[in-house]
Amino acid sequence: MIRACRLGHMLLLCCNCDLSTSAQVFRMGSTVPTSADALVAGLACHAPIFPVKASNISVLREPRHFFEILKNGILRSKKRVVISSLYLGTDQLEQELVDSLAQRLNECVTASPLRVRVLLDCIRGSRGKANSRSMLLPLLQAHQHRMRVSLYHTPLLNQWFKYVIPEKFNETVGLQHIKIFLFDDDLVVSGANLSESYFTNRQDRYILIKNCPRLGDFCERLINIVGAHSYSLQPDDSLRAGQIDPLSMWTKSQFAESFRQAIHDLIKPKPTNDITTGRSDDADTWICPLVQMGPYNVRQDQRVMSQLLKETLPGCRTFLASGYFNLTEEYVDLIMKSQGQYRILTASPQANGFLGARGAAGHVPYAYLHIARWFYDRLLHERQTSRVTLEEYTRDGWTFHCKGKVVCALIAWWMDGEILS
Repeated sequence: MIRACRLGHMLLLCCNCDLSTSAQVFRMGSTVPTSADALVAGLACHAPIFPVKASNISVLREPRHFFEILKNGILRSKKRVVISSLYLGTDQLEQELVDSLAQRLNECVTASPLRVRVLLDCIRGSRGKANSRSMLLPLLQAHQHRMRVSLYHTPLLNQWFKYVIPEKFNETVGLQHIKIFLFDDDLVVSGANLSESYFTNRQDRYILIKNCPRLGDFCERLINIVGAHSYSLQPDDSLRAGQIDPLSMWTKSQFAESFRQAIHDLIKPKPTNDITTGRSDDADTWICPLVQMGPYNVRQDQRVMSQLLKETLPGCRTFLASGYFNLTEEYVDLIMKSQGQYRILTASPQANGFLGARGAAGHVPYAYLHIARWFYDRLLHERQTSRVTLEEYTRDGWTFHCKGKVVCALIAWWMDGEILS
């Protein structure tokens, strides 16, 4: 699948990893091992990095906690709510979030004018009669001057392809897959979409980072850039293109270059000696957001991920999870050549969200099972099963959507936050 927009990963640097804790700490200063200093300096050559306090970072355990954080975050916001997801569902819990937005917008009118920015995928958000657009339209009509709904449409899916490729299948051409939820200066990075299963029985991962204004500003600028290259939902349910229409065959190259340049300007690294700018004395953790936008030749996440896999040291333990096990050949080769220990977790066919779907989609779980078996056969052939283990997640009535990478002894926690691949 070509995902058009994807905030690839959030990278938390840490030492003395203890997987039972809710946040890992990377101590900066003279007590940090030289390898940690080198890793921070190396990351600063690839991307902006942001210092935060480890005590402000929490790992949410359950889908219901994720929903509660979203709802409470909306109701407490005073200056901004920034929401980015593949789509917004149409069930009761999703309506509660929309109602919370309406309540907060009505409360914050004069003294503290709240601004709301929503970014969704145009194709997925427009599917069916009751869809993301119909859920947000009444809110937009009532607060159009303080609310913006952007619908990203991949330029790869032009009108001809829309005519040829059936609904649902056309979403495989390209998607907006950013999952960011920002409430003032509190940020939630996740892989979860805004639909009922992700709030009840679909296991994902959710990282809450409180009081991170600079990181929040970065994420809002990212959403604004994607939004500026998207369609804007209008109060009459029509769509308005920005300065460049992504589907116009006459401006296709101009659109791609404008998008690429804007993202490049955002994510370009600062000079190494500026990486501590704005750091408070009690900050002890670095967060490095990485962006992957394949259609626009932005491959920051891929570049750093490959480098980390190459530099895995003997004795290093890596925990890797994916709801859809489909490693690239490059990553498979790097894992096979690595000297570290790997423990990989993926969804069993019973925990795959496509299980029981109608048509060809119902076969998706078994396609991933085939890939997992191919990978395991290669482990057997290369006698790597003592170093690399592959496990399946199974829980009655639940599906599995977690994606992430935890590296112990290499001072890094790599969390796949899902934003262009």
